[in-house]
This record gives sequence, C-alpha cells and structure tokens, in this order.
Amino acid sequence: MHERKELHLADLGKEIDSRFLRVFKEWKYGLITATEAIRQIDMKRTTFYRRVREVDETQEAETEV
Repeated sequence: MHERKELHLADLGKEIDSRFLRVFKEWKYGLITATEAIRQIDMKRTTFYRRVREVDETQEAETEV
C-alpha cells in the first residue's frame, strides 16, 4: 500500500514580506487597528499575531548583538 502524505495549507503559511512589514509598522505605531492590518494583508488573526511575535523576537535579537 502507498502511504498518503497530507499537505495542510496552514503548514505553508504566509511569509513575512515587505507588505506585511509596512502594515505591521502602521499597526505598531497606532495608525491602523489590528483588524484593519489583518484585512489589508489577508491573513488570519492567529497568523498575524504569530508573525508579529516573530518580528518582535527578531528585532530584540538584533538589538542584543
């Protein structure tokens, strides 16, 4: 029998790109709401906050060096 490998779209995710970073900065500075940011980048709420955490962690690591 052949094993079936399932591909979950959630595993593919959305990458952090320049559009995300632009919208992230607008949200971080309070220019737009989280709901508006999520709408602009067409991302699920949980994914948005996961990416926010990743960006914050990356920025913290860069400032420690």
